[in-house]
Amino acid sequence: MKSSLYYIIWEKALPSILSAIHHDGGNIQLCAEDFKSVGNRYSYSFRLDIVYGNVPISCSSAVARDLKTVLDNSAEFSSLAQDRLICIRMGHSFILEIDSEKVRQNGIAMDKQDFVSKLKKHLHRIVNSITENVSYTIDIAPGLGLIRGVRGSTGNSFEIDINELLQAYNKCERPYTTTKLREYITGRVLSPALAILTALDKAMEGEK
Repeated sequence: MKSSLYYIIWEKALPSILSAIHHDGGNIQLCAEDFKSVGNRYSYSFRLDIVYGNVPISCSSAVARDLKTVLDNSAEFSSLAQDRLICIRMGHSFILEIDSEKVRQNGIAMDKQDFVSKLKKHLHRIVNSITENVSYTIDIAPGLGLIRGVRGSTGNSFEIDINELLQAYNKCERPYTTTKLREYITGRVLSPALAILTALDKAMEGEK
């Protein structure tokens, strides 16, 4: 809807966004005053993880919702994004960061909703490490965007960002290793992330 506060901003930025997606990513410096002149928000930050052109609804961010509307209305975006995994995010500096990657032909990408559903369906509360004699007790909390867990060997707690785990699932070359996952997963959670993704792939293979 063009009455939306940030629609015009995103409409103007659309050619640059499409160019960045086409060139496998890039950064776009947006004007802070453009946003502040039409809105009165504490934060304009957001993140959209787009799978095969499916732009998720961001209920918590009017800024992201208006971007979604512009993208959904663009036939060029639909064509360009249909075989890509795209992450669009903006922070306090109003730099729009765009990651764009074509999915390998034999790859199978999932959106966040399906990914969380598969995690809940296939993973037990206890996940075993494949490289150590260690178990992890996990709790999937999609409302918080996290997987919370406790290391069985030390009792130390950890949190894994579900968005990062999804990016790793969709993009990381198999077999997983902690070295490969370092490109997608931040923090000292590579071993539990490896265990979770390996367990999920094994369970998914059993569905075939």
